Amino acid sequence: MQTETIQIEITGLPLGAKTALEEVGRSRGKSFPDYLRDLLQNELLSEKPFSEILEPIRRSFDESGMSEAELDTLFESARDKRVPCEPMPDDTREMNWIEEHKHEYAGQWVALDGDRLIAASSIQQEVWDAVKADPATLPLVHRISSPDDLPYIGI
Repeated sequence: MQTETIQIEITGLPLGAKTALEEVGRSRGKSFPDYLRDLLQNELLSEKPFSEILEPIRRSFDESGMSEAELDTLFESARDKRVPCEPMPDDTREMNWIEEHKHEYAGQWVALDGDRLIAASSIQQEVWDAVKADPATLPLVHRISSPDDLPYIGI
């Protein structure tokens, strides 16, 4: 790729903008000039049509002599490495159990495997210890709220 060198002077930036840009660049393992160069290149690329962005890849493919079938095989082998999505477990039995027993266990942590109670305690760690000792595959751990709980406001 051919490159060129230009010098740019930017005026009117708010106080501290350069320092902030330097810090972001450093956090990404780049020098200040390298980070600014990447910002400019990304902005320019975002304005290009997708076909223009792909042109160097198409040209490289043509020059490689790889056939369409070989390219398909390459992509298929990459697809085969994906991790399949697992469906979310059905927690209907656990939610029904909580609804039926919430008054008995208000203010406590419960661990459930279906409608089987594994453990209950006001101390979360005790429930997790019981879960680790239980053969359940994917138990639900949940704290049942108490009428005495203060409202949660997200702080």
